Amino acid sequence: MKTLRQKKIYSGFIFVIGFIMVVLQSYVYKDVNRIMVGTMGAGFIIMSLFRFYQYHRIENDPKRKEQFEIMCDEERINFVANKARSMVFVISVVAEAIVCVVASLIGQMQLSVILGFVTGVQTFGYLICYKIFDLKY
Repeated sequence: MKTLRQKKIYSGFIFVIGFIMVVLQSYVYKDVNRIMVGTMGAGFIIMSLFRFYQYHRIENDPKRKEQFEIMCDEERINFVANKARSMVFVISVVAEAIVCVVASLIGQMQLSVILGFVTGVQTFGYLICYKIFDLKY
C-alpha cells in the first residue's frame, strides 16, 4: 500500500521537525520566541503521534484498510480535495496581497516587503507548476 507508506513517511518528517523545534526551544531561543517554537514543536509531535496511531489502526484492520484504499483512489474525493486546495491558495494569495497593501499604507514597510515577497514566491511557484503540468498533460 503505497499511499499509507507515503503518509507514514510524511508524518515521520513532521515528527522530526517537531522534535528539532523542541530542542531548539531549549538551547537556541532565550526570549519570547522560545515559547512559540516549543509549543509549535510539541503540537507537531502530538499530531504526528496521533497520525501514526491512526495508520497503525488502519493497517491492522482489513475493513478499514480497504476503505482507506478506496478513499485514496476515488476520483471524486481527489477532485474535491484539489478544488479545496486551489481555493485556499487563491484566498491566501489575495489576503496576503491585501495585507501587503494595507501594511504599506499604514507605514509598516518591513511587513509589506515580507508579505509582498512571500506572495511573489507563491505566485511564481504556481506559474512554474502550472507550466510543468501544462506540458505533462
